[in-house]
Amino acid sequence: MSSFTDQVRAKRVIHIQYVFDYMMVVFICLFFPLLTKLETISWVPFFIFSFTALALVIVERLLDEKVKLVDPQQPTRRDVKQESF
Repeated sequence: MSSFTDQVRAKRVIHIQYVFDYMMVVFICLFFPLLTKLETISWVPFFIFSFTALALVIVERLLDEKVKLVDPQQPTRRDVKQESF
């Protein structure tokens, strides 16, 4: 995605998007099994997983909008997803 633009700020935002995505995946992979193993309260893992998924969607949208503000010609990840289906 960052190869489509020459704007340094847009490349940084795109890089932050991917770093955030990978951090969330690592968070889910590491902490979700721990939460399910604790089994103290069965709904806590569900709420933490739901909150993490919601945060991922919200942050992805905010960063897509920031990319559009920095470089209006740059396709966002949402645009690419819509075109691929």
